[in-house]
This record gives sequence, C-alpha cells and structure tokens, in this order.
Amino acid sequence: MKQETISQVEPRVLSDLERFEEASSEAGLMRRYVRGRIAALPIRLILAMVGCALISALISPLYALLVGSVVFPLEMLEYFLLARIRRRKNFEGIRVSLCVTLVSLLQVAGLGAGMVIAGTYSESLRMFSWAYLFGAIMNSLLMARFHPPSHKVRLYVLGLAGAIILVHSVLDDTAKVEMIASEMAAVVSMILIVAYLFSHLTHRGARNREAERALIVKSEEAGRLALVAEHASDSIVLMDKERKVTWVNARFVTLTGYTAEEAIGRSIGALLNHPQTDMRVIDKMVKKVSNGKPASARIRNKTKSGREFWMETHQTPFLGEDGTVDGYIAVERDVSATVRQEKVLLDALARAEDAGAAKTEFLSRMSHELRTPANGICGGVELLKDADICREREVALAMLDSSAKRLSGIVENINVVADLEAGKLVHTPVQFRIDEVLQQVSDAYRQEREEKGLSLHVGIAPAARAPLIADPVILRRILCRLMSNSVKFTVSGGISVSVALDTANCMQIAIQDTGVGIEPANLQRIFEVFEQEDSTMTRPFDGAGLGLSSARDLARLIGAQISIESGASAGCTVRLSLPLGPLQAPPAVVAACAGEAGQENCRQKRLLVAEDNRTNRLLIKSMLKNAGHALEFAHDGVQAVRQYADNRYDCILMDISMPNKNGLDATRDIRAIETDRGLRRCPIVAVTANASGEDRRKCAAAGMDGFLAKPLSRKRLLETIGHIGTGSVGEAAFIH
Repeated sequence: MKQETISQVEPRVLSDLERFEEASSEAGLMRRYVRGRIAALPIRLILAMVGCALISALISPLYALLVGSVVFPLEMLEYFLLARIRRRKNFEGIRVSLCVTLVSLLQVAGLGAGMVIAGTYSESLRMFSWAYLFGAIMNSLLMARFHPPSHKVRLYVLGLAGAIILVHSVLDDTAKVEMIASEMAAVVSMILIVAYLFSHLTHRGARNREAERALIVKSEEAGRLALVAEHASDSIVLMDKERKVTWVNARFVTLTGYTAEEAIGRSIGALLNHPQTDMRVIDKMVKKVSNGKPASARIRNKTKSGREFWMETHQTPFLGEDGTVDGYIAVERDVSATVRQEKVLLDALARAEDAGAAKTEFLSRMSHELRTPANGICGGVELLKDADICREREVALAMLDSSAKRLSGIVENINVVADLEAGKLVHTPVQFRIDEVLQQVSDAYRQEREEKGLSLHVGIAPAARAPLIADPVILRRILCRLMSNSVKFTVSGGISVSVALDTANCMQIAIQDTGVGIEPANLQRIFEVFEQEDSTMTRPFDGAGLGLSSARDLARLIGAQISIESGASAGCTVRLSLPLGPLQAPPAVVAACAGEAGQENCRQKRLLVAEDNRTNRLLIKSMLKNAGHALEFAHDGVQAVRQYADNRYDCILMDISMPNKNGLDATRDIRAIETDRGLRRCPIVAVTANASGEDRRKCAAAGMDGFLAKPLSRKRLLETIGHIGTGSVGEAAFIH
C-alpha cells in the first residue's frame, strides 16, 4: 500500500480534533440537537398515531381526532421551523438559541395538551397519559446536554401537564383511593428515576466527552508518532520483554537489508551482531535497560549482505502498569563515517604527539650537545682571563667570553622551552632570600653592564628582606631573562630593580630601564615564541625571541604574572607579581666558607671527578688547580663505583651521561655500598649538561646532594665544594 506523507495525513488528523471541538461547543451541540429533532420526527409521529389509535379504540374516534388535531400540527410546525434553522451556517448567538427554545415550547405544549386531554377524560386513559408523559421526559433527558434551554422548557411543560392530571385525579369524586395512591406512587417513582437518570446522564456525558477527546488526542499523537517513526532518518526497533523484535521502521529495512517480516520475532543481536562485536558492551547495555534505565552503546554490526558498519544504539525500556519492563525501544544510527573520522583524527593526534615528543627530544639533545662545548669554551675563557696576556689577546678573550655567555643563554632558553613543552618543570617552593637571588642575577650580567656603562640600583623593602617561600630556581631564571632583556636593549642610562610585599602576600618586583622601549602595539606580540619587536634584517639587536616568552611561561608555572609598560624611546618597566607561600620555620644557620678567596682557604678535600669527556676533565682540573684539593678521575660510571669502593672521598663530582654506567646508576650503587658497609654519606654533586627540572628531580631521587649545570664557572664550582661538610651543599648547589 502506498505510504501517506505527513502533508497528506496531517490535515485529516487535525480536522478530527477540530470537528470534535466544534461539535462539543455550545453552537455545535445546538446544531446536533436540531438535527436530532428533525431526524426523530417519524418516530414521534408514529408514537402519536399509536396514541390516537388507542384513544379512538378506548373512547371514541372523535376524541382521538381532537387529540391529534392538537399534537400533529405542532409536531409538523416544529419540523419546518427547525428545518429552516438547520440551513443556517452560524449557530452561535442567543437569537438562534431563543428561536430553538420557542420552537421546542410550541411542540411540547401540543404534546402536553394532548396528554392532559387524555389523562383527564377517564381513569383508563390516565395511565396511558402517565406512560406517555414519562417517555417524553426520558427523551428530553437524553437530549438535555445538546440544548439545555429546550430541555428545561420541556421539563416545565411536561411537569405542568403531569401536575394537572394528578390534581384532576385527586379532585375526581369518582376516582378510587387505591387508584389515586397508585398514581401518586408512580409519580414519585417517576420523579426519583428521572432525577437519578438526569444525574447519571449528566456525569456520563461529561465523562464521555473527556474520553472521546482524549481518544482523539491520543489518536492524533499516535498518528504523529507513527509518521515520525516511519519517516525518521534513524532506525527504530520495538522489542518485547524477551528482546524479540515486534516492529521496525522503513529506515531499519534500508539500513540492514532485512525486511520487517524477516526481523519480527527474532533477536536483534542474532540479526546484526558482527563476529567482532564486543559482547561486553552489549551485556553492559542490556543489564542497564533491564533494570529500567536507558542506555547507549556503539556496536560493530553487519547487514544482511555481510557488510560491516558501526551502529550507535540508544535503548529505552517502557514499563507496564505494574512497574515492570514490558519492552524496549531502540533508536539506532549508522555512525560508520563518524568512527572512520574519529580514527583519522586519533591517528593525526598520535602523529602530532609523536612529532611534538620528537621535537622536545631534539631540543633536549641539542641543549645537552650545545652545553658540552659551551662548557669548554666558557671555562677556557675564564682560565685565560686569569693569565697574563697582551692587550690584543685580552680583546679577543673578551669577544670569546661574550659569545660564550650569549651561547649559554640561548641554550638555557631552548632548554626551558623543551622542559615546559614536555611538562618536566615542576614548581617546588622552598625558603629563600630575595637579596641572594638578585645578587646572583646581578653578578651574571655585571660584565655586560660595565661594558655599556649602565648603572644598576636595587631597592628591597625591609619586609621583603626576610626569608620567603617560593621557587628560587625558577624565579632566578625569570629574573635573568628580564635582566638580560633590559641590558640588551638599554644603550645608556641604567636599570633599577625594586622589590616590595603587598597586603595579599605577593612579592612585587619591578625592573625599569632607560632603553629603546616598545611600541604599544607590540607589547603582547613580544611574548610569543621566536617573536621580537623588530624582526627585519636591519634590526639593531640580535636574539632568538625566546627570552620573554620563556619568562612568561615560567611565571605561569609558579602562579606569577608579568606585565610590561612602555612606549617608543621611553624605556620599559616590567612588573612581576609572585604569590608567596606560608613562611616555614627558618632552618639552622651553618657557618660556611664565604667568597672565592674564602673557598680556596677552606680545608683541602679529596675529590673524585666522574667525567668521560677529556675537555671537561681538563677544565675541572684547571679550575681547581690552585684550590689545593686532591683530584682523582673516573672515565665512566663503572670505574667511579669501583674507585669509591676502594677509597674514601670528601665529595664526588658526577657526570650524568657516561658510557657503560650512567651517573644516576653509579650514584645508586655508591649509596648501596654505603648502606651495606655502614659508611658515612659521601656528598655527590651532579655536573651535567642535562639541566632540566626533570633531570634535577632524577638526580635527587638517585641520591645526589647537589646539581651543577654546564657550562661551569670557577666561582660556582668552588662555592659548591666549599659548602661540603656544612650540611647545605644540596641547597646551595641546586639553586644554580
């Protein structure tokens, strides 16, 4: 059978409800009353003729003619008047209702007059009149809801006729008492029956109207749902409580290839499950919907022809009157294209993650490889600067020193970018003093400032000089980048640094310079990676564009914020707002050797240097030549462990990347020897080009006490060795 479209069925469904509402309205009920009275005329005429025939037989034809001459004309008059009214299109308004009521009054007046004539003539016709009167009242009750005014008029007239007949029978001297009593009992019974029927019919009519309307609404809803289900773009399946198919829509047939006849009565799983369908997913979904809860799943299915596809099914149980599950509704959609797209996206994501990991690994390796030669360059330059050289060589060494420091700065920025992308840097708040951190930052850029003739003023509020809680290592990195930027872009004048604490326990650091400044439009762009304010070939300042971006990222890591205020040729002010942690109890102060001269005068120590690179061994040996320490060297981790097992040392300088056994494993083996033999703990300081936060944590986890990142400086090396035995080697070394 050809399916009906929604546009074809919708008008019919809507007209059913409209016709019901129209028929149930006051005008509609009046129209139905008029039609009913016209249609019932033949029956009324037959009953009237039967009555006249009885009167003719029991009394006389003349009397029957008298009654008929009253009843029949008025019945016909009602018919013609109602037929005229019926032709009206509009039945609304009091005028139409009044006309119908007057017509009803005329008809019932003739009927009442006929019953009074018959009922007052003789006792034999009186019972006939009562019966006819009762029937007329019952007929009026059945039509009461269609036009209440006509019903009331009929009841009044028929009631008046009954009262006249009853009064006449009481006043009739010839009437028997028994007959009068029986008539009165019949009248009372008739009144009770009429009252009961009226109440019953009134309530039943209201219930019937509501039920009929609800039925039409449900029929309309069912029709809509049937159309939606039949024409839905998703497959819809109805299943019984045994999960057997009871109905499917057209989309199911199109999607799976199974006809409705082939699907009904069978399990949906038996039809569609693929050999690789994950039954655990199905069992989980079935268990949930069996408990009366909706569930969803993505399932690998197959069509009737064996083609594989992915189905996303949403199953909802429907409950019976007793609250138990009567069946299930499954709405299913072919998501094969979505699954394929997701796989493509996941593959692309995996490739992107692999590429990112490869880039990070490359940056880390490059950082390590660059640090190793930079260590030799910086150390060699530092040693040569202490020797007696001529003016020309001094200039050349200054150039080498500047280039080496610049290279070290680039390597450090690359390393920070790699660590941040790999998530290796972790915020580790400890107790520190800001004046010590600022001194380290100032010393790192003293030579560049002095070469340019720049002044430096540091102002620290009294409250900020007390011990504070934050991450001093990351803070020093941030300040170094900000200071480097100020020194680089300031040609004359100076730099001022101010430190204060606000009421929210945040440290406010401001670095202000008299440099070239930054155009306001470029204030945000300079924070991007590899970005500079001037990126042209003729720019006056070099740089990779990593300093400010890495400073911003490091600040975010420790919860700080960086802002810049500047204008073209107006200098620059960088503000750092750093939340501080709660202050802990200050650690015990241990006396230590202070200053380079003091370090050299400390007690001589026996040192083991584990380093596989010949240049680095020579560099460390040269740096410590005049310090009076006894040095022994190991070329790999295996040799370092063996030498430690046979000798006692005051400190071990341990490289991390070595052949045969790396520095981490060598440190673990040394700690194990100490535990087995009950030896005192020997301080071990990592000396490595692997300078990320993750590398620092690995060194600490392996049992190392300090950390020195390459390239080394003689001052830091001597300071670290000088702290040995004071109990603070770890803190002093790890800050660097």
